[in-house]
Amino acid sequence: MPPFNSSRSYVSGLSAVEPWGIWTLGKRMQFNLVVPQPLQGKKLTIYIEVAIVIRPQRVLPELNGQALPERHISRPGALTFLIDPEISTGGLINLTLNFPDAASPKDLGINPDLRVLALGIKEIRVIEDLLFQVFYELT
Repeated sequence: MPPFNSSRSYVSGLSAVEPWGIWTLGKRMQFNLVVPQPLQGKKLTIYIEVAIVIRPQRVLPELNGQALPERHISRPGALTFLIDPEISTGGLINLTLNFPDAASPKDLGINPDLRVLALGIKEIRVIEDLLFQVFYELT
C-alpha cells in the first residue's frame, strides 16, 4: 500500500532543504493538511522521521488546537501522531509542534550557526491506517 500523498498541504517553521533533509526553524512547526474526500473519516498517521536532534527536546504537540501529551526525543527516530477518524472527517488537519528547548548551534557552542533549531527532519508522511500498512509490509 503506497503512503498517502497530498499536494494540498502547508508546512511552516522549516528551514531551506539541505542534502540530508530539513531543520525545524524556530520554536514551532505547523503542518496543515486538506484531507481528500476518499480518506475523510479514516484512520491516518502523521509520521515524522527525525535524522538529527540538536539536543534533547520536549515536543509539545497540538492537533486542531487541542493539546496532545508531551513527547521527548533525544536521538534519531520517529515521531508518529495517530489521527482519530472523527478529526479527519472535517477535511482539515492542523498539527502544531512546539519546541521549547530549541536553540542555536552557536548558543550551544557547536558552530557559528545562529538559526534556532530543534530537529533535523528526513521525511514527513501521512499514511492511511498505519497498522494495516505495517502488516502489509511485513508479509
